[in-house]
Amino acid sequence: MGFIGIVDLKSNNSKSVLNVINSLGIEAKLVNTPDDILQSDRLVIPGVGHIDSIVRDMDKSGIRDALIDFSQSGRFLLGICLGQHLLGKKSEESINTKTLGILDFEVNKLPNNFALGLRVPHVGWNSVYFDKNPPLFQSIPSSSDFYFTHSYGITVDTNCAMASTEHSVWFTSAAGRDNIFSVQFHPEKSQKVGRQLLNNFCNLT
Repeated sequence: MGFIGIVDLKSNNSKSVLNVINSLGIEAKLVNTPDDILQSDRLVIPGVGHIDSIVRDMDKSGIRDALIDFSQSGRFLLGICLGQHLLGKKSEESINTKTLGILDFEVNKLPNNFALGLRVPHVGWNSVYFDKNPPLFQSIPSSSDFYFTHSYGITVDTNCAMASTEHSVWFTSAAGRDNIFSVQFHPEKSQKVGRQLLNNFCNLT
């Protein structure tokens, strides 16, 4: 296996993801140029903050086409939190911001549910449910808790849904197709199950 490329933009927490993957004994490097992205064996796009900010950082770095080309190469790609939103078709957080459109979903704001005491942003541990034991969740039981911090998510049904979570509404907490995966939660902050998920991704075949 070559190295895992961690896309390093101002609007992400790339170093946290890098540290966890390296702690698994797997070689990972921060990447922020088209050449480095395309030389990666597989790729992780982390993200925190605002969708417009990460898109601006991406386009300023000139890596939009490289990310699309990588996604079409058959090599494995994982988007985390805002990185998941970047892979979709558009986000209600900034409707005029051009995301990558690699996965067929849209991102919308989570509603508050004051009657149940559920507020947005959704911050903390919550359960992730899946039926078909997707390879990203190998050795992880359905209903395991992962750490979330977000105000937007995939609240409309999508044919690339892999797992779901309930806060104020049900939303897709993991989505993907073929070689592309994405998660709304932060595996790098999710202790044992998060480490298992990142290890699964790094060892997909």
